Amino acid sequence: MIKIYDDTKKAAEFDAGLNNAVQRCNELINIWNEFQPFARCSDVATFEQIVTAPGQMFDRLLIENVQMTANKGLKPSAEQVALLYDIDRLNFYNLVEGKPIKIENCAPCQRAKVKPGKQAISLAEYRRYAPYMIFSEGEFIVDTAAAADYKKKFEIYATTPAQVAVATHYDNLVKLLNKHCADYPINNSDKERIARSFNLYLTEAISGNFMVNSEHLKNLIQTIQ
Repeated sequence: MIKIYDDTKKAAEFDAGLNNAVQRCNELINIWNEFQPFARCSDVATFEQIVTAPGQMFDRLLIENVQMTANKGLKPSAEQVALLYDIDRLNFYNLVEGKPIKIENCAPCQRAKVKPGKQAISLAEYRRYAPYMIFSEGEFIVDTAAAADYKKKFEIYATTPAQVAVATHYDNLVKLLNKHCADYPINNSDKERIARSFNLYLTEAISGNFMVNSEHLKNLIQTIQ
């Protein structure tokens, strides 16, 4: 088995998306923890309830923690409970919904250290990256082993005898051409023509040593069983 192609662009895009998801998950945790004193987000199960419906979870928490007696069937208003406890419910909603706020007038916003104007991470985005995250000590971190395993899908290998033969052929071709040019130098124009003829690259674009065009080899290998 010979590795012939590594789609570094797609791997980098995945890493960027994963790191962004981790950051946004932790931002939602910070918002949740800073806006109310009743319950911290301390495990994945709690976070998944929050990310599913942040506003509904926040209101339910307020109502569950108010000590009131009322006639059967009557429920306290979450908005009034928030006022009673001096909890900034409005700005909690504004933050998770990505609405503008005046951060200088919002102490919990400042403590949460979240930039306003961007909606909280969605359940769908969280689920997309959840297999590659670990919840540890109150926050999410990248599961480096799981992420590395996923990125293997961006690598292409020559595995069958026919595929290995083609990959070996191109490797030997590059070595032969570079050996020839070292012993019998040719000008860069001729190198360019040879590179184009054999679908190769030059290390310095229009000069330097010959090198395998991994994109061409990948496409060629994929047509061979």
